[in-house]
Amino acid sequence: MTLTQRGESIDAVSNDFSLTCLRLRVPRRLSAQEPLELLVYVPKKDLREYEQQDPLRVMGRVTWQCQEEKDLLCGVEFLNMNE
Repeated sequence: MTLTQRGESIDAVSNDFSLTCLRLRVPRRLSAQEPLELLVYVPKKDLREYEQQDPLRVMGRVTWQCQEEKDLLCGVEFLNMNE
């Protein structure tokens, strides 16, 4: 998964995914005041197929962040899912 905030792209890993939010493992703290654009890549059996897919674009906002052992985790709530 890739997310963009303030024009900066950041690679992240989804630890948990639901219809309204997700939990991400990220390399650094994110701004809770700025929206995020998330590019979600659906798992595929074939790596080439995975790399060539058009990702699902979703807007979100950070709802919480915490350090858990060596990982920085954050919760992201999806925005405007009815559009």
